[in-house]
Order: sequence, then C-alpha cells, then structure tokens
Amino acid sequence: MRLARLLSLLLVGGSALVSCGGGVEGDGFGECMDRVDNDQNGAVDCDDVGCMNGPACTGEGEVAGDDDDSAGDDDDATGDDDDAGGADPLACLEVFDFSGPLQVEVSESFDLDGPHGCVNPWCGEEYLDFPELAAEWRRPISSDELSARILAIEEQAQIESVQDADRLSAELVEALRICFLLEGLEERSLDARIVEDHDETETTRIEWILLTDPMIGTIRIMLLFPRDPGPEPLPVILAVHGRGTEAGDFVYAWDGPDYTDRGYVLAAVDMRANGGDELEREVGWELLLNGFTLQGLHMYEVLVAHKYLRSRLDLDWSRVGLLGQSAGSMKSNALIRMTSAFAAYVSDNFSEYTSDFDPAQPGIEEDTIPDLYPYTDLINDFATSVTPVLKVGYGYPDGTQPLIDFFDQHLQP
Repeated sequence: MRLARLLSLLLVGGSALVSCGGGVEGDGFGECMDRVDNDQNGAVDCDDVGCMNGPACTGEGEVAGDDDDSAGDDDDATGDDDDAGGADPLACLEVFDFSGPLQVEVSESFDLDGPHGCVNPWCGEEYLDFPELAAEWRRPISSDELSARILAIEEQAQIESVQDADRLSAELVEALRICFLLEGLEERSLDARIVEDHDETETTRIEWILLTDPMIGTIRIMLLFPRDPGPEPLPVILAVHGRGTEAGDFVYAWDGPDYTDRGYVLAAVDMRANGGDELEREVGWELLLNGFTLQGLHMYEVLVAHKYLRSRLDLDWSRVGLLGQSAGSMKSNALIRMTSAFAAYVSDNFSEYTSDFDPAQPGIEEDTIPDLYPYTDLINDFATSVTPVLKVGYGYPDGTQPLIDFFDQHLQP
C-alpha cells in the first residue's frame, strides 16, 4: 500500500517530493510519528518517502524515535519504553464498513476432489513466518519483557469508557496490531479454489473452499446450502468455531441443517493454530514477541471469508450474520466493535484476555493479549454494541431456535 501511495505521489509530478516549507519529513526528532505533514508534500509519517524506510517506521535498530521495547530504554522520549505514557497516535480511526459489492475481482477456480492441504486447527506453522512477511510493522520485544507483561496483565485497570464507537474500534485495532491488515483488505488479491461441492445430508449441499490471501496464506471455509433454496441472493450466517473444534462441526455438532431449513447458508471458517495444543502456544508466543497477535490474525481471516461471501452473486452481502462458539465468541465479541459488516451477532461466551502461563515454558494461547486486557469489560458490554447482539448460554443450551429467531429479525425481509 505504501508503494502504491509513493507511486501516486511520483505520478503527480516531481514537485510532489519537494517540501513547500523546506526540509524533509523525518529530519527532525519525532516527525515520523506526529501525524503532521511536516514537509507539506501530501504524505504523512510512514507514508512519506522521507520516513518509510527509517527506523521509526521499520521498527529496526536502537535509535531515537522507534521505541521498540527491546532494550528497556525510552527511545522516543515519552517517559517509558513501551509508550504507556505517550503512545504513538492511532492509525485506524473509524469502524470499518466492509459492506457493499466487492470492488476487487476474486480469482475463482474448481479443483473438485483436490487436496485441502493442512488447514485445520492443528496446522498453522506458516504463522511463524508472518513476522518476516510483515517486517515493516514488527515491534519486537524480549522474552523476558513479554513474560513480565503477561505475569502482570491482571494488574492493569479496566478502561471504563471511551469517546465513541470509532474510538473504541481504533484502540482495539491498535491493541491487536491489525490496522495495516484491515486497511489493505479491500484491495488485496484473493484466490478461491472450490475443492468439494456435493450433497451432505438429505436437505443440504456443502462446498469446501480454499481462500488464499497474500498476507495470511491459505485458509479453508465451509458453505452449507439448503438443497431447495429460496430466491437468491441468500442470507448467510458466518460461524466461528471454538478451540479444538473445526468448521465442519457446525454441520452436525451444532445442528447446521436447522439454519439451512430456514433458508440460510451456513458458512464457517477453519481457524489454524487453534487446537489448544503446543502449536497454538508456540505461534501465539512468537507473534507476541514480534508485536503481533494470533487472535488478530484470526479476526482478519474471518473478514477474508466475509470478503469472499461478498463476491458471490448467490449470497446477499447485506444480510450476513455472525455466530460465535466458545473461543470463536471470544474473538467475535471484539470483532463486531471494529466493523459494521455484520447485520446481527450471536455470542455464547464472554471474552477473557489472560490464561495460565509458566515463564519457565514460554508459550501462550491466543486469548492472552496484554494490550487488550484493559478493554475486557467494554468488549463484554454488549449493550453498547452498534451491531445487534444476542448473548446465549455456553454451547447454546436452548438449542438453535432462539438463535434462528434472532437472525430472522435482522436478516430476513
């Protein structure tokens, strides 16, 4: 995205790279972090050619301005090493829309009976390569510092309120470190390969689809259709499974045909590195060490799946509901604060952002996010959500009927 913006500046003309006020962005202390167009060339901070390759934007090196937490010093002179007393300005300042017809063309192909690859919750070693892929946005810290932050996580006070929905979205996106992912979601390429398409039960047809995004690799989604559907485009319920389960469990364990019998398409995303095992702990730890979060990547993947749904002419992008289960609810509780893409949401769990941790055995599950912990109460206060929310008991103890009735209120004509 930055390269595209730089090229657009070059196309405007050579004068675009000349400061109207003299000097170059970044030649003064803090100019790459102040959200001011200091050289008046139309680009701000890390979008400016004078800053984009500097340490304040790459996170590399121990120099003034980068405050990368790696040496216990105050690189940017804000009073501490982790910016708690003077954080860099927020980048993503509004709730993301992600609605309307998709503007970028999705490359779709069929490879029926082709291999799915390792795309279930017990796979996901490719996440370990993400810090290198997203090196521009890394904020590396030491293992000792990360351990200390996790051990002290519950000492943080809960934030009681924020200015409005846009501000809460901005702060959650920053805590999860996914602003750069969300900003580029609409423009990134997306390849879809349908590897299964067949009848699943007496009343349903199933599709399994592999989606490849340049930032997170390949994920798998399921679409369960009614065999005798109503008029297209059809409304969709997008489900996010819990730890140690997978997308296909929504067909049988969570009564998927109940939804299709009422005219819905039930979609579900397989979350990689979500098996509650050593792989999840290794990936979660490695991402936190580099300033990223596994839960943030999982949320992005839900939105990649939503992006694909928007590309299908047989599905109604304006009538998509979100359904969480267990850890899937813990992700989705925060996700609905960042985007208005979903017309309704059902949750069966509250969010927690801490878990058991032994510093002698580094590794952490995706739920433990020190920067997100202070927002726990706000995230769990569904009364303040812009998206309509139905909170039910864990595991849907009253069955699917209350859920479907709620979705009917918001998704059916």
